[in-house]
Amino acid sequence: MGAKTEPKEEKKRNKIIWFILIVLSVGIVFLSLWYYSGLIVLEGDTAVSNLEGSIWNDFTGCS
Repeated sequence: MGAKTEPKEEKKRNKIIWFILIVLSVGIVFLSLWYYSGLIVLEGDTAVSNLEGSIWNDFTGCS
């Protein structure tokens, strides 16, 4: 057969690791998009607008 192949356990472990990494990265991206679009609100209905207001206040110096 010539070419040396990896053991089945090694291939399976690598597939599991890649699957976990991909799921985590995709999940983080979707959660951040949902949070910033206002679909997920962590601290009541005004959390996103308060966050935007605090960033705006930091730039303008208003309170």
